[in-house]
Formats: sequence, C-alpha cells, structure tokens
Amino acid sequence: MEFPRLIEQGTQHYLQHTLSVCHENRVRIYSIALNVTVFLLFVSIVSAALYICYKRKPTPYEANQKMLRDQEIILSKIRYYQAEQKNLMMSPIGTVPCM
Repeated sequence: MEFPRLIEQGTQHYLQHTLSVCHENRVRIYSIALNVTVFLLFVSIVSAALYICYKRKPTPYEANQKMLRDQEIILSKIRYYQAEQKNLMMSPIGTVPCM
C-alpha cells in the first residue's frame, strides 16, 4: 500500500539538492574560518615567543658588565686560594691547634 505524497517527486529532489548544497557551503565556510583562526593563533604565538626572546637578549653593555663581574669573581677566588696556600706554607709543621 502506497502512502499519499504531499510533495511532487521533482520538488523533493530539488529541495534535497538545495539543502545538500547549503550544507556543503556551510561546511566549507566553517573549515576556512577554522583554518584561518588556527593560522592566526599559530602566528601570534610564534611572534610572541620571538619578541620575548628578543627582549631577554642582553645589550652589549650588559653583556660586558656580566663578563667583568664574572672575571672579578674568578680573580677573587684565585686570590683567596693563593692566600690559603701562603698560610699553609707559613704555618709550622707538626703543630696541633689547641682546643
């Protein structure tokens, strides 16, 4: 037994085709929007990382000051150990410190 149809066969195919075209257009637009959003997010993260790395790089003056500070620390350690060696050479051998 066949049920009565309220829409003609040609009209039904036309509506299905129109709806499928609308769906394809919507999916394509959403895909493009998602891709553009992901690309912009990627570019902004990379740009921020590069900017932060650039700002953290010390200036030539700061690098020079750090090098001088490091040299001063090393020289002070060398002087300290030389003074310790000199004190060991000057101390009498065999003496035991009093407690």
